[in-house]
Amino acid sequence: MFARQAPGVVSTRMLAQASRCSHGMITVHFGSKSGLEHVVAQRLADALERAVTDSFATCDQWPFRSLLQLRRAHPRVSTLLVRAGLGDLDIEPTLATSTLGQRLVEAIEAHRGGSPARPALRSRLAAYGVVCAMLGLYTFEDFICQGTGSHRWSPEVRDAAMAEALTHLAELAADPAVALRLPRSGAADATPSDLPPSRAHGRTEVREALLNSAVTLFATRGPAALSIRDIARHAGVNPALIYRHFGSKQALVAAAIERSQHALYTESVSPSGVDVPMVVRFQRLARSSWIIARLLADGWDIRSVRTQFPVLEAVLALYPDRAERVGDLTDPALALHAGVALIAGAAVWDRPVRRLVGLDTGDDVDIDAPLSVMVLRLLRLPVESSQA
Repeated sequence: MFARQAPGVVSTRMLAQASRCSHGMITVHFGSKSGLEHVVAQRLADALERAVTDSFATCDQWPFRSLLQLRRAHPRVSTLLVRAGLGDLDIEPTLATSTLGQRLVEAIEAHRGGSPARPALRSRLAAYGVVCAMLGLYTFEDFICQGTGSHRWSPEVRDAAMAEALTHLAELAADPAVALRLPRSGAADATPSDLPPSRAHGRTEVREALLNSAVTLFATRGPAALSIRDIARHAGVNPALIYRHFGSKQALVAAAIERSQHALYTESVSPSGVDVPMVVRFQRLARSSWIIARLLADGWDIRSVRTQFPVLEAVLALYPDRAERVGDLTDPALALHAGVALIAGAAVWDRPVRRLVGLDTGDDVDIDAPLSVMVLRLLRLPVESSQA
């Protein structure tokens, strides 16, 4: 049940009804609902670690195919993982027990000819990119498929291309021509936080207050956990005004996403191209990534709130030859599929992944520069193949 709905939305009575037992039995066996959540979080951590161990044990070098298949073979496990990443479920058991980051860092360091016992920063950065891209796909796959046009390919083809992209990211550490850097710039935390509500009176002020509250609340709690009354209370207006200005809750969700994405298009897209570092930096701080992640976790169809993807369309328009390829990273849509997974994954999963790969060095660490290098590397693969 925690996979279908965020634990904060699920009551003890709902759990009891779904389990066909009295809600008192939850107290008997787990002490409280929080106790049950802790058990679920620990079982999630155990299941993920078994999958990681099996994947590394059965691969020749890189375990990416196997790890990507986990979300299809065990969809509830992958959804619970996403919930943990969003803060709906305790992620600490997973971070404390997972060896994914360490195993990847050691494998990447060995590939570049270094000492796995003393991995270089380059290896940790490459591992960061791999894990962010993989978790980005777990979290945003439906959005990515619609936005890039990769939905025309079968899941098997998309996974094969994604495994190829993860291999490229892992092997960047061994390429001396790729300058991975980690500048320090006092970067802000990408996790959204509540803004203080303010009372609004005029028509424009009311609409702005509702949009501000919707963006904040949808990002931190998700549309499914919120009522119209919750949003109106946060904005300090009458609930009826939401229907007057937006017509429905679904329309308000769409407007909130558009509100938090509009500046990205105006700032990053120009006649000369798309500013990828700007996209990376914007998305890591934008609340829209969190809103979309929560929508998808709750089972929303992304097409109900987002039908146009102007930044992604602008990127695809830059490729001179967009003819359908053979279903690998020579296809711009599949290369962009991998690039968006990396960007979106870093937007939501930055802090946990830093811990996993040993980059958890404080708030002053700016990952945007190496992240931009990795994304650009993926986006150039179709062009390099056409020039070969």
